[in-house]
Amino acid sequence: MLIIYYTAYLERLHSTAHNIDLLRPDFIQDSLYNSARRWEEHAVTCQPKTRDKILGELRAWADSITPLVCWLSGPAGTGKTTVAHTIAKEYDQRG
Repeated sequence: MLIIYYTAYLERLHSTAHNIDLLRPDFIQDSLYNSARRWEEHAVTCQPKTRDKILGELRAWADSITPLVCWLSGPAGTGKTTVAHTIAKEYDQRG
């Protein structure tokens, strides 16, 4: 089961640039949506008509004007990476 947590914690901090700097020590280049490593791994997206509820929730979050942090949580193998890759690809294609 995948769970989405939203938190407004970071919006209490100084600025967006400052917030990014706080996250930088935990950043892994190979985890980026369009990284060479993800391409080599043949990263997949959700099949059509699957994960509609969670994808809808993530789209609503991504389209909102509130600068919240979204945390996708679940046990290994539940599709967190696939869901994240699906959303990243959609928004990348939107431009």
